[in-house]
Amino acid sequence: MLLHRYLTRLKNLALLLHKQQVAIHLGTTSIEIAGMKTVGKKKRLTFYDVVDLVADHSITAPEEITDGLYVDKLRALSAKYDLRRSHILTALPVDSAVIRIVDIDAEEPEEDLLSILQEELEQISAQPLEDMEVACHQLEPEEGTATAKIPLLACAVPTDELARHRRIFRESGLSPSVVDLDAFGIYNALCYFINKQITAPVTMVHIGAVYTVCMIVFPGKNPFFYVVEVGGNDITSAIVDETGLPLFRAASFAKKMLKRRWTQRDDLAESPLSTVHLNFAERLITEVKKCIRHYQSSQGVTEIHGIYLTGGCAPLDFLLDEFNKRLSFQTKLWDPLQFFRSRNEADDDVDRPSIGYHLGPVLGTLLRGV
Repeated sequence: MLLHRYLTRLKNLALLLHKQQVAIHLGTTSIEIAGMKTVGKKKRLTFYDVVDLVADHSITAPEEITDGLYVDKLRALSAKYDLRRSHILTALPVDSAVIRIVDIDAEEPEEDLLSILQEELEQISAQPLEDMEVACHQLEPEEGTATAKIPLLACAVPTDELARHRRIFRESGLSPSVVDLDAFGIYNALCYFINKQITAPVTMVHIGAVYTVCMIVFPGKNPFFYVVEVGGNDITSAIVDETGLPLFRAASFAKKMLKRRWTQRDDLAESPLSTVHLNFAERLITEVKKCIRHYQSSQGVTEIHGIYLTGGCAPLDFLLDEFNKRLSFQTKLWDPLQFFRSRNEADDDVDRPSIGYHLGPVLGTLLRGV
């Protein structure tokens, strides 16, 4: 089972630290990748990259992004960054997974672990567990809880989705030894960088192409996850509907349009497309409010330290402005790359600020166990 392979490979991970570790995330419209080596006690990025499938291949409709296209791009990345000599990790999209935190007795026999996780996940899964594979991610015990309990972040992933993911890598000539969830990667990255001296929970909002992961983290407490079916593709699709443009031109138009200062939008405000952007912000903020309110009521807390926006759509001026205008919590942008000392010798012209927001899942996947 995936669970046993996961635990075995986790134990062997220390033996592989001398090799370059590479994390790859196959997004809906892009591929994110980053490499890292351990030098002494420090982690050093060796490279990072974001492949925009829509722009690079002039995609006119979503169905043109095929598994074959992913294979071709992975082969090209493998040649560019010598991936066959690297230790490969990958992250699956969380929107198809079922997640639950399960407290396990420390003395529980390992052979009983899988059945316990399956029983817990069956309570919240709309899909039969026999069609899914189960894995887990160990968390730090909550402060003040019995040490006899071990909290596990358990997940179940559709078997066919996992098989498809592995097939793409196999046909690319790559063999990932670790398969994680992108939400776990974001969580790892946030925990690695968060200030343990904060006195209130922190909310991270990772805005992807199809879905947004909203998580609330407070040192000493279990994390709270909330997946929202709102993503950057909603803006692009709305522009396609309004203008009839092919997908790649609509995506390019959206990027150019949204890079302008939203506070200086006299001509933009007169455009019917302004409704597209405001509707997107309204839907996303409404869902983030739901997430925060649920956490506050279930955990009995009122104060939130702040909100951090990351993901591909995060560095859009209008979105940050709307969050700060509509919510009582201060909202900031979060770029994971600013926390790394990287030497990107492969491409010195990479625009760090524009791609750093995409890299949370892969950087966090590289930080597993740190």
